[in-house]
Amino acid sequence: MNTEMESYKRSIVKEQELNEKLTLVLNRTKYEIQNLEKLLQMNSEKSDTIKQEISTYTKALEETQLMLNRVNTVKRREKKSFAFHSYRLFYSNRKKRKNNMN
Repeated sequence: MNTEMESYKRSIVKEQELNEKLTLVLNRTKYEIQNLEKLLQMNSEKSDTIKQEISTYTKALEETQLMLNRVNTVKRREKKSFAFHSYRLFYSNRKKRKNNMN
């Protein structure tokens, strides 16, 4: 009977040790889950902030591209106009010189 009691005591002690180890693992896992949830929340907030920044930069880039296109259009028109007026001026001066020679 004594050996049987000792055997039960050892078994109970082993189960208690196992229970303590499992409790530690459970608590560690809960702590890690809490930390991961906090990190996920922080990353989600960062992601939202970055999406807003990207949207702002995209709008600014689109506006800049529109302004650049307008400037290039005006520049091309001015260049064509300058070429046209230079051409007219050249030939009108040429005619004047011919008329002056005659």
